This record gives sequence, structure tokens and C-alpha cells, in this order.
Amino acid sequence: MKDPDYKKRLVVFCISHQTAVYQTTLQAIRDAEQEAADYGAPKDRYDGFRNQQARKREMLGKQLALTENNLRILAQPFLKQDQQQALPGALVVTDQRIFFIAAGLGIVGFEGGEVAVISAQVPVFAVMRGKKTGEVFSFGGVKHTILQII
Repeated sequence: MKDPDYKKRLVVFCISHQTAVYQTTLQAIRDAEQEAADYGAPKDRYDGFRNQQARKREMLGKQLALTENNLRILAQPFLKQDQQQALPGALVVTDQRIFFIAAGLGIVGFEGGEVAVISAQVPVFAVMRGKKTGEVFSFGGVKHTILQII
């Protein structure tokens, strides 16, 4: 069983992690822009290096936008409130895994264990949605019994 403050600490951890990802991505964008500036004017219409830098900036821009969205979601006050059902904002502890329904961050190592930080758009959430402590759901051939919801 997890203590009630576990979820609050997890939210702080996820925000800290996403802030670090944001800063790293922002620095990578700045580095790509500096490389392009140092390279100088395009050599010709089909300048491969410049095209590569443009694609890199575009990809990093998308990653930055995704990270900003994750930070917006993680800043929502309802994530820190206790829940009674498997709904967005809930920390669902099962006999197989711990799920935190917030932003799609994937599996994160936290306090000596792993937590699946998932969004409400993933298939596993669809099968656990609205379930309460003691109820069972199956996903991917694995049966999960809900032990606790915070």
C-alpha cells in the first residue's frame, strides 16, 4: 500500500523530469540554430546540411511542444487530489503494476520501483476506466486486481 503523499511526490518528480527534458530540448534547438548560423548562407538550393538542420529543428520543436503539453497536464491541481475510481488523476495500484493516469510519460523509475505514467488516451486506461478498489481488469492477457486508488 502506498501512503497518500506518494502521488504528490510522484507529481513533483514527473514535473522535475519534464522540466529537465524541456531545458535539454531547448538547448538542442539553440545548438542546431547556432550550427546553421555558423555554417553560413546556403551553398545552393539543395544544401543538404541546411535541410538537415531544418528537419532537426522541426523535430525538436515538436518534442518541445509535447513536453510543454505534459508540463501543463502535470500542473493541474486535480492530479494531487485523492481519487476513488480509475479516472484521470488517479494513482492505481494493482497486483501487477502501478499506473498514474496523467500524461503519457511511459515507465518511470520512482522511489525504488516503477510507475507507468499514462495518458487517458491509451488502451489500458480504457479497460480500467471507472474501476474501484477490489475490482479486476485484464489487459494484454494479464489480469490486474486493483489494490488501492489514490
